[in-house]
Amino acid sequence: FFTVGSKDTLVEFIYVDNLVSAHIRAAERIMKIPLSKHQNPELPIEEPEELCDEEAERIKDMVSGQAYFVSDCEPVNNFEFFRPLIEGLGYSYPFIALPTFLMYYIAWMIEVIHRVVSRFINFQPLTRTEISKVSVTHYFKPDKSRDELGYVPFVTMEEGMKRVVDHVKQNNPPPHLRK
Repeated sequence: FFTVGSKDTLVEFIYVDNLVSAHIRAAERIMKIPLSKHQNPELPIEEPEELCDEEAERIKDMVSGQAYFVSDCEPVNNFEFFRPLIEGLGYSYPFIALPTFLMYYIAWMIEVIHRVVSRFINFQPLTRTEISKVSVTHYFKPDKSRDELGYVPFVTMEEGMKRVVDHVKQNNPPPHLRK
């Protein structure tokens, strides 16, 4: 197949264990209980700190109702992110890179065709919105989640993808890898 747009376009992903960790940290802050040992295993484990009622209430008020950006904190090109999965499952990584403007025009044509034939043939069209999403850098600084929740990702993007590849190979291998 192909990739779309510039290799300089960056986004962030989050491995599910890191997402769960962020939720646990937020819940602990809101419930006014000490932070658990659900930490980055690379860092020394510290005993959870008992908070006085006043400090716990202040932290709860600070965290309640807030929005936090959490990720693996490793911006990467959308298509490069999937390279380890594609190659790990024995497929070749795309070597053709199509420019955004061309794919945007193709997506527009697909949307028009979809409007005409959707009553007879139902399919999920490639949209201009999807092309825009993979063609624009969009990621956020995690400073607030680190400072207020104590969130740090403990599974790296590389390790997370390795786990995904191993899981797919074991549970739903592609046809060419089945025994």
